Amino acid sequence: MMLKGDAAMLKLMTLINVSAAKPNKRKHAFEKSFAPAKKGKGVAKLSLNALSHGHASLAERTQVDEDEVDDSIIAEGSQKAENSLQAEELSDDEEASAGPSKPTSAGDAFHTHFASEGENALAPLAKAIVGEEGKKASDIEWESSSSNLPGLGHAAINRVKGFKVPQVEAAKPHASVLEAFKAHGSTLEAQAALVNLLGSYQDVIDTHVDLYQHDHTRRAIALHAISHVVKTRRRVLRNNDRLAKAATTGHAVEADVRDQGFTRPKVLILLPLRNSALAWMNYLSKLSTCSQIENAARFKADFTLPEGTVDKLAQPETQAKYPADHIETFKGNIDDSFRIGAKMTRKSWKMYSQFYDSDVILASPLGLRLAIEKDHDSDFLSSIEVMVIDQADVMSMQNLEHLEFVLNHVNKIPKEAHDADFSRIKQWYLDGLAPYLRQTVMLSSFDSPELRKLSRNSLLNVAGKVQLTQSNSAGVLSQVRSGIRQTFQRFPCNNVQLESKLRLELFLTKTLPTLQKSALSSSRTLIFVPSYLDFVQLQEALRTQHPEIFAVTAMLTEYSEGPEIARARARFITEKKKFLIVTERFMFYRRYILRGARTIVWYGLPDHGHYYSEMLENVFKPADKAKKNGKVNQNDEEETVDAGDISVTGIYSQYDFLKLERIVGTDLARRMVQEEKSLWRFA
Repeated sequence: MMLKGDAAMLKLMTLINVSAAKPNKRKHAFEKSFAPAKKGKGVAKLSLNALSHGHASLAERTQVDEDEVDDSIIAEGSQKAENSLQAEELSDDEEASAGPSKPTSAGDAFHTHFASEGENALAPLAKAIVGEEGKKASDIEWESSSSNLPGLGHAAINRVKGFKVPQVEAAKPHASVLEAFKAHGSTLEAQAALVNLLGSYQDVIDTHVDLYQHDHTRRAIALHAISHVVKTRRRVLRNNDRLAKAATTGHAVEADVRDQGFTRPKVLILLPLRNSALAWMNYLSKLSTCSQIENAARFKADFTLPEGTVDKLAQPETQAKYPADHIETFKGNIDDSFRIGAKMTRKSWKMYSQFYDSDVILASPLGLRLAIEKDHDSDFLSSIEVMVIDQADVMSMQNLEHLEFVLNHVNKIPKEAHDADFSRIKQWYLDGLAPYLRQTVMLSSFDSPELRKLSRNSLLNVAGKVQLTQSNSAGVLSQVRSGIRQTFQRFPCNNVQLESKLRLELFLTKTLPTLQKSALSSSRTLIFVPSYLDFVQLQEALRTQHPEIFAVTAMLTEYSEGPEIARARARFITEKKKFLIVTERFMFYRRYILRGARTIVWYGLPDHGHYYSEMLENVFKPADKAKKNGKVNQNDEEETVDAGDISVTGIYSQYDFLKLERIVGTDLARRMVQEEKSLWRFA
């Protein structure tokens, strides 16, 4: 007896084989791309007659709604944008050539990157790189070169080794979208440069996103994403008209019309928190050029704080207590489980559309993972062509496994047909090459080995990768008060798998005995641990090997609750507990000012380099005056802290270069990991 899923797969394979067997058609393989969601009214069913004739009528077209026949959003002529941003040029000839999927011999990156065939099409290159049997991501060799991009700065350019990418003009934004972009804000030089870079459809990785430029970067990417949706939709609509006229007049269509993927969604934006989704949806809806925004009230209610709730981080008295980056990350609704689709039609931008009816999907990795695991369906992710990973640094403080799970389900082979017209699916989708043509944009405030691994395994765009970098980081040592004794101890490690074990061994055999020998460092010592895994290992080692120290140690992690936090901080300040261990995620989520320390030990260096200078400065901040009977007690004496009383020890290995660079600067960090000298002191 055949199961339902088996029958669906058999149907899917049969449709592909039927399409492949037609005269003058190449053999269709399969691709990597699909995702889950309920079928909506906008996905029309194919008739056998339409399939047999190789096209669909207007009433039978796929992935486009009936109210989209009038393509009024197409802008004619040319238009210059401020600061060198120019709109896509639209002529009658170009409109005609943009419709059918004829072999592409010329055109910008939008046409050549996603074309099925042609002189400059990337699909044959992707097929040559992957090979007939299909290479693993780890088997693809990349070569890197450096460049200085105007408006963006230093960048590392990565290309697949041994293959030459055709050079074509970068795609320009759609005219109507660019007009909306200009109407809702000024254009910065960096924005124009980024839009031009995105128009090349290479992967773009920016791991040094500035806090105060983040919104400008988001707007530029939103412009690119909406332009991609509009151009894709325009092409499908034009081809629908051509095929309808051909069916009416009886004239044959000159060439195969291949303008679609397996499913409708083309843009996926992954975000860590709902407040980020609120900002992104605001940009996208404004740039959609749609006169109607559907379900706006519902969206506002779901993605802002509940009515009557006070946002503490928005209060002036609270803002003075927290750093700007913490306020920006955690203001508003910070729920980390959400997913929402958005559908663009001729007149409206509809939020909360079913995934299979959507053009854009915004979701958190956790929210999307829960949906996929619940429905056992990820086919709606099969045809994603532009993916944005915003605030990857925040995701690394959550759980990168959720992000990896989602990336492993993007551009996968679909389990069901979902009423797709296989005669119009681009050949490279059928050949399983979607992961190698998808453009991914990843933003983060810092670089890390984990994000580089993610890039290496999941960002496979054969057009190349461009990583925007800092040519020379200055670090944060200049922000540390003069007189504080700082020591950095490097431990030998030639195997990254043994790093955690060797770090613990160094701490137990050298760092801890040194602390115990001194009357000053044997108490009031703050120990910073970067990861929860390191924390668990250190906690267990102290409990079993040094129970006397374990008994006088307070511990704070991201799982610590309010009363536990208050108790640990009070006992440390009053020296009832001589040691206080905190994790980086505790600092990330809570950002408390930890007072009372005279010795700070960095068991591992922080990913957030500014935590180093911030925690050293917090030592000197005065404590809040204690209140008795609701009044401040002015008689409380404040202990004076001298910089000479503070000592710092940092433990690192050669694999901590990126973290070290953000603290001591690029040049010094390079020396500290390369030279034989393993002990470095600063004051």
